[in-house]
Amino acid sequence: MQTHFYLIRHGETNWNREGKIQGHTDIPLNEEGISQAERVAYRLSNIPIDAICTSDLSRAVQTAKEINKFHPHATFLIYPELRERNYGQWEGMSFGEVAKRGAEKNHQKVQLTGIETLEQMQRRGIACLEQLTSIYPKHHIVVVSHGGFINAMLHYFSQGEHGPGKTKLENTSLNYVSYKQDQWVIHTINDTSHLGNESD
Repeated sequence: MQTHFYLIRHGETNWNREGKIQGHTDIPLNEEGISQAERVAYRLSNIPIDAICTSDLSRAVQTAKEINKFHPHATFLIYPELRERNYGQWEGMSFGEVAKRGAEKNHQKVQLTGIETLEQMQRRGIACLEQLTSIYPKHHIVVVSHGGFINAMLHYFSQGEHGPGKTKLENTSLNYVSYKQDQWVIHTINDTSHLGNESD
């Protein structure tokens, strides 16, 4: 009853390039991001994908639609629960600007109004993924989401060995995990070989 998940970070946006915090702000892919999405889609073309699940933010949906071109018969589902962390008043700022304003650098401890905690994001994400394991047992599922979100999942799966502050996920990086008998196993983290460079 092993379920396979391919967690994909969306392609590049202009805000990624400029180092701005996006969170729930809906920024589309730029030209490079579209190219990255096309390349990760081709990378996944030989995997028997049964479902493609994506955050409802356009940068994730655009990436997922490129993957869907190679898997037209896969179920295509949009889940707001797969969104990036809500950064509230920080969105549109750079991490440098946030630091200058004296904000807590350890985002796990942030309690500012309007900013979602890591634990809150993690809870909604795990609940969504576990729901998918019950809907699609023994299937291959692509999940297109965001760097912070996927890192929060990796933190949970690895009991803190990977995740925020430890693992930097590149745009369209492939992170392969599986679920069997209530256990999550990480197989691949931040694989970007489809982009023509070495993965971390």
